[in-house]
Amino acid sequence: MRDQAATFGEADGRWYVAILCCLTFVCAAVNRHVIAILVTPMQAELGISDTTFGLIAGGGFVILYIAASLPAGKLVDQGPRPQLLAFAVLLWSLATLATGFTSAVWLIFLFRLLVGVGQSMVSPATNSIVSDLFEHRHFARALSLISYGSALGMAVVLMLTSLLFTLAGDQSDFDIPLFGPVPVWRCVFIAASLPGLVLAPLLWFTVRDPVRKRALPRRDAEQASAGFGELIRFLREHRRLCLLMLAGYGCYSIANSSLALWLPAYFGRTHAMSIEFIGVGLGLIYIVIGMAAMWINSHFIDYGLRRGIAAAPLHLARLYAAAGILPAAGLAVIDSSGAALVTASLLLFLNTGFLTVSIAVPRLCPNQVRGQVVALHLIVFHLVGGIAGPLVVGLFNDQLFGGGEWVGASLSLMIVPALLCAAICLSAAVGDYRRAALSLDQAVSGGRA
Repeated sequence: MRDQAATFGEADGRWYVAILCCLTFVCAAVNRHVIAILVTPMQAELGISDTTFGLIAGGGFVILYIAASLPAGKLVDQGPRPQLLAFAVLLWSLATLATGFTSAVWLIFLFRLLVGVGQSMVSPATNSIVSDLFEHRHFARALSLISYGSALGMAVVLMLTSLLFTLAGDQSDFDIPLFGPVPVWRCVFIAASLPGLVLAPLLWFTVRDPVRKRALPRRDAEQASAGFGELIRFLREHRRLCLLMLAGYGCYSIANSSLALWLPAYFGRTHAMSIEFIGVGLGLIYIVIGMAAMWINSHFIDYGLRRGIAAAPLHLARLYAAAGILPAAGLAVIDSSGAALVTASLLLFLNTGFLTVSIAVPRLCPNQVRGQVVALHLIVFHLVGGIAGPLVVGLFNDQLFGGGEWVGASLSLMIVPALLCAAICLSAAVGDYRRAALSLDQAVSGGRA
């Protein structure tokens, strides 16, 4: 049976879907991280502390994200993936749009919850779709492309914010027809929501669900179910490996979430950079780093897989975690703005190791539980990193350093031990991963073509 990749030809259709999935990650990153660069203007208008802001930006997103992730993964394993993804994009886009029109802190928290619900569908659905379309050739390249959407989304939101604040000049508001004067930071939220309102119909109407591959057959030749029972059986069979990978991924998430939320504040407070410069500078950094990581990571992993190195993604992930410890420590002591930009750029690149763990997960899992296992990793990623990272860095800022310019020290205190633990856990997982991946290859090839 041919792959029903999209309404285009098979080869073009696969890459068309991969590009749409990449754009989904772009929109997701824009809507998730738009709040990070708006710390200063939001605090000025709403009067909230660093700790409260960390709870809204981190916890407000994560709480329902975590609660919805496993149900979302189960839906992905059973239902029409493009339509599920389209609905999710529409939901978080409308929630971000609504954030731009409210002044109540509790409503902003509520809308962040809805953004989290919608984005719980993104990685399970896109990983599952792309893994079926690129089962063998260009597997890591396709997954790296959609992951690049996260870096590109960060660049978009940073540059969008910088552009709007530059256009506003000395004015604090934009005059919007029917609404009158609207603060610039609210306009950023409104603008961030608009691309998703275009992307959702494209996903719904132009993408077909591909044929599901790499499914583990039962002895009676029927495919195993996609329920929670099958997930429990998979986790029991590979419990040591799953625990090590979840621990390593969770530790990476601490570094990732802390950098995503507090790096703009680090440049603004510690190195006195303007919000416009931060937007352009960090935006360019994310674009360059994302492209470099996409090319290097995908070529290394695809080359390793072709040579029979089943654990190639984990080899790269543990290397990056170990190498990131030194630049993470440097954030606390660097005085020069130029050196800070270089150090942060290196750290952001090495932190892409968490994306190589994401590439490792679909190859490890049979189709019946792929979405649920991806969702489980994301639960850990956001429970550990999404809440603990931003919140604890905020607490360090307030309680240890008086809410001042020592954001770099707070980041170092959080990230250095996290990357060390990630390197240890992923190193311990390499052998088990290799055996599990090869075992699945044999089972699938023995069950069906």
